[in-house]
Amino acid sequence: MKESNTTLSPVSNYNVLFGGMRGICCLAIMLLHYPFKNIHLPVLPVYAFLHAFFIMSAYLVTRNLLIDKSRAKSFKQLLKIFYIKRTTRIFPAYFLYIFIMFAFAAVLHAVKGDTFGLGTEIKRYGWMLFTFTYNLKMWVALHFNYDDYMKIIAFPHLWSMSLEEQFYLMIIFVAGLGSIRFLRMLCIVAIIIFPIVRIAGFFWISQETDDIFLRALLLMHSPFFQFDAFFYGIALCVFDFKKHKWMLYVMAATGILILFFNFFNAYLCSHQEQVAIGHTLREERYMFNNGGIIFLDILVNTFFATWYLCLIHYPEKFKWLGSKFMTRMGDISYSMYIFQFMCLFPGMIVAHLLSKYMSWYIADAVGVAVFFGLTYWVSALVYKYVELPALGIKDKYLKKVYAEK
Repeated sequence: MKESNTTLSPVSNYNVLFGGMRGICCLAIMLLHYPFKNIHLPVLPVYAFLHAFFIMSAYLVTRNLLIDKSRAKSFKQLLKIFYIKRTTRIFPAYFLYIFIMFAFAAVLHAVKGDTFGLGTEIKRYGWMLFTFTYNLKMWVALHFNYDDYMKIIAFPHLWSMSLEEQFYLMIIFVAGLGSIRFLRMLCIVAIIIFPIVRIAGFFWISQETDDIFLRALLLMHSPFFQFDAFFYGIALCVFDFKKHKWMLYVMAATGILILFFNFFNAYLCSHQEQVAIGHTLREERYMFNNGGIIFLDILVNTFFATWYLCLIHYPEKFKWLGSKFMTRMGDISYSMYIFQFMCLFPGMIVAHLLSKYMSWYIADAVGVAVFFGLTYWVSALVYKYVELPALGIKDKYLKKVYAEK
């Protein structure tokens, strides 16, 4: 299945620096997920860093897929290689977390006679967790007029895993069967078309519901509104971007524009809604206001795509991402992302208890320390006893597949 005109980006240092990038993105998302009492951290970076994950995943997965394609004897063999890699990487930690939360719900029901909403969440949407369609949960809430769709925060982050799995279903056939030229054309079309679809969707959803929070979540979680992020990552593989300082300039310019819009939009929304600016910074429902639906995703995707180009071509400017600490955070970042909400509750409880004896600022600082420390400990264990053994199983099965005639 050789592809004669395959164009791949340089690989020098990308593993180490991209690992560090995963670590910094995960740590930032965790910090922004913590519900500080008196500090209003903006929510936009969470959305942005998730796009960073999507673009990075698309780049690395597509790159590895194209390399495997050049070595595979048939598309059937390529299919086996791809899904062995994906399932052993994604499934073990993901399903372990789900089973733990399901077991916790069962224990709550047996001991307290009440699951405090967790049972309802599982009953309504549990099947979506197992089928990797949890990112479509908000469409179910819209259809059945559920207004408690964010009452339980046991699984809110897992929508992104569903979105990535849907990308994996697409990319194996697109990249596995299509040529590099086809992928280039597809990237151009997708990067142009998806923003138009997103804008049209925004106005259509606005007619379907007055719940602006639900509207924002529908836009953020749906593949037909967000898949362009993945095509930015594919583009990094199939276009030959030569080293040039424009990459640094574009990254800096888009980063500044994102920050400016974040605070300017929050300021406008605070006056429009007559609420505190800290509230408009913190709530997802305001992100797409004042023209944000038109250009926000484009800015975010461009910022991280050019940052990754800078990591590839200017690794010396980002040496800190290759530090021992950041490398370690990158190694366990997947488990940290999956298990963060399980570890968030103890940190919140500690902060609440301490707030009776000290200021909320100190209580929250201790709560964050508990949250991060517990997440690191749990993730390190999962990485050592679940993820690494799964990778060993992957290597075992890949040897059998590679040996096939």
